[in-house]
Amino acid sequence: MFRMNRTRRQGTTRPGKAKRAKEIRSQPAPAKRNGQRKIMNRRQKIGGGALCLFLLTIWLIPVFARAEDVFRFSDTAGRKITLEQSPSAVVSLVPSITEIIFKIGAGDAVKAVTCHDIYPPEATSKAIVGGFFSPSLESIENIQPDIIFVSGLHTEVREKFANKCQLINLKANSVSDIYQNIRLL
Repeated sequence: MFRMNRTRRQGTTRPGKAKRAKEIRSQPAPAKRNGQRKIMNRRQKIGGGALCLFLLTIWLIPVFARAEDVFRFSDTAGRKITLEQSPSAVVSLVPSITEIIFKIGAGDAVKAVTCHDIYPPEATSKAIVGGFFSPSLESIENIQPDIIFVSGLHTEVREKFANKCQLINLKANSVSDIYQNIRLL
């Protein structure tokens, strides 16, 4: 397709080209260039280290947040929730939320669950307040919870405990909702 010069096919080069290539190879690299390369490597290392430190700091801020900080958010029902301290007595009527609470290491705050909460195994050692569809209002009241995790089906629980403690409804209709609940908890 392309025409080649006959002299190139035979392995020879054009006159003057070999001389120029020899001159370029014989010249040492300028000192500035090597110095610039070292500076760039240092800058890249410092920049990368600073970025890692920044990301680590952002990640650890919520972990070491003080307990007296006020935490505000909205649940899936649109209610504005304000938590002024970490809850010490939690009742979870939603098995998926119970599992998330235990997985993030906050299982000590859970005082009661439903009979459907069988995972993780630590959840089975908590008090049982009935089933998902029929939780016992008296059992929940005896625990005196700070927070009750409810679903849209728990209308009686919401009516009875509306002014007594925080009711949180975290619905999960999709995988992104589950991840949002994990970040929230």
